[in-house]
Amino acid sequence: MPEKDTVPLLYPYHFSRRSTEWPIESGKKPNAILLNHETKRWLYPDGFYTVVRRFSSKEEKLRIVASVVDPCVFQGAELIGFENHLNVFHEGRNGLPEVLAKGLTVFLNSTAVDDNFRRFSGHTQVNATDLRLMKYPGREALLNAFSHRDFTKSGPIMVKHFKDRLKINNPGMFIGGVTPKNILHHDPVARNRKLVEILQKTRLINRSNMGVPRIFRNLLMEGKAPPEYYEDGETIKVIFPASGLTAGFRNMIAYLTDKGHEPNVDHLLIIHYLMRHRRITLQDTQEICYHRPERVMDEIMTEMERMEVVKSIGKGRGRFFELTMAAHKMLVEGISYERDKTLDTEAIKIRVLSLLKERPLRNKEIAQIGELTRNQVFKLMASLRKEGQVECKGHGSSAKWHKV
Repeated sequence: MPEKDTVPLLYPYHFSRRSTEWPIESGKKPNAILLNHETKRWLYPDGFYTVVRRFSSKEEKLRIVASVVDPCVFQGAELIGFENHLNVFHEGRNGLPEVLAKGLTVFLNSTAVDDNFRRFSGHTQVNATDLRLMKYPGREALLNAFSHRDFTKSGPIMVKHFKDRLKINNPGMFIGGVTPKNILHHDPVARNRKLVEILQKTRLINRSNMGVPRIFRNLLMEGKAPPEYYEDGETIKVIFPASGLTAGFRNMIAYLTDKGHEPNVDHLLIIHYLMRHRRITLQDTQEICYHRPERVMDEIMTEMERMEVVKSIGKGRGRFFELTMAAHKMLVEGISYERDKTLDTEAIKIRVLSLLKERPLRNKEIAQIGELTRNQVFKLMASLRKEGQVECKGHGSSAKWHKV
């Protein structure tokens, strides 16, 4: 049992169904671990976590068995330990927001996730690598669904996992003039204003109406397909098509960043379209960019001409746009962009800082962004930290860089 100078130590048997049971007096395993200099580095701050058992028996219905770690159970302990037979979901070795931890647990315990896991894993062991390879609904998408849910309608928010897509069903209908055709650029409409304010104050979401643009941008920046929104009766459906990272798209983003451009969501949508189609008209761009006015799209296409991404052909209503030769080679033919080495470091800094505004990054991700070695990443981030632009949170492989 817990004593002075000890902290809670959690084993798989401390979790029953989806909750935490601690301490367990009749158990054969210890309930606590001695707190000292040697053990402290393996401990986590008290908070909400999601844990998954590494081993399940063949008789169990689900291969993945997830539970929520509730800090209220530990009687004010500042640190907690996890035994090696538990996979822990954390954020920079810190706890998760309560809503995220509980939502993630529900998702992992779903039959859809279990069916998907069994497709690529025939054994009963669940490793951290297996969990990293799985597809997850974006945090922004889940919080967006939660904050805009119609609580006068019965039924839960449903996350369905298919082989070729991920689908979120949310009770309710669009309000305030928002439709699937204008959702990207429509003015903010809050169904649950007080709930949105609480989520903002707890820093779970940014300012209202930023959720949808951020979802689009995060997907498009990696060359993935944008989400698809539908209204089906009294349910809003969001579909995320399965798509891998596109090397050509990544080359294009690196090229634009090196030239001092920062592509917005409209630019990204048009580039994504032109990867799969030879040409685009001004009327096409209005449709692709969620019914923006023709005047606005004309300005955007002029910007993209200055960025040397597209070229204009023809005049009047017959005018259309194609990729420039350089852009076509990068996007479609897959020819890597050759950087000017004298500008390379500063250009990579700009791109990394731009991405850090959206989300934290690990060293491995920064290495992929700039095609850098481990030592080059270390020097780059040390330089940015010295400039007071970034800070590192967490330790080891879980460490992430954040924008200051």
